[in-house]
Amino acid sequence: MRKLAFKISIGLLLISCEHKADQQALQDLFSRTTYDTTVIQKLFLYDSIKNIVINNIDTIFKFRNNRNIVTYTDEKGKIIQKHENSYTYTFDKDYGHATQLSYGTEPDNQKLIADVNLENMPKFIFLKVDSLFAILRENNIKGFSLSIDSAIEINIKDFYDQKTNADVYHTLIWKRIYVNNIEPDLFVKDTTLAQGWIYQIWVEAHRGW
Repeated sequence: MRKLAFKISIGLLLISCEHKADQQALQDLFSRTTYDTTVIQKLFLYDSIKNIVINNIDTIFKFRNNRNIVTYTDEKGKIIQKHENSYTYTFDKDYGHATQLSYGTEPDNQKLIADVNLENMPKFIFLKVDSLFAILRENNIKGFSLSIDSAIEINIKDFYDQKTNADVYHTLIWKRIYVNNIEPDLFVKDTTLAQGWIYQIWVEAHRGW
């Protein structure tokens, strides 16, 4: 019994040491990650996207809600589909890369599903927004989420750091307030920019693809 208890103690100690090492690696990566000055310099372009979207928010939500079909399975196992309004929608630019939310048979034949595709909005709005995406380009904007209360979160960029096995996210947030981070194991920082924007950086252990 004592040998078993000793082995368990050693095992817990090793796990604790590995966790501390992992957290230190995340902390180091977090400390090295800085705000992208290009984003700050081009804030007026992100703000223009916000203005177009907010000025047409009712039209956008009516368009998406009419196409938002949700599938349920009842207690008898019967599949039921119905239209359902949503509080928030995602609009990602289709850059042609394969993701979990894309489909296609060839590497150059990938298409984002409609649920998250930037094109899934009235065409006259899409053309205006897409022209700004073209100016910003892929390395400065991936997409955005829009909520019915007018809050917007723009995914500037995200990448996987192989050395630390961590994901890094850069986000612009408008009309959404988050509680200040006081958790030592939660690597989040933000700074307030002009026009009410908040620039947030988030680093976390990679959770898989």
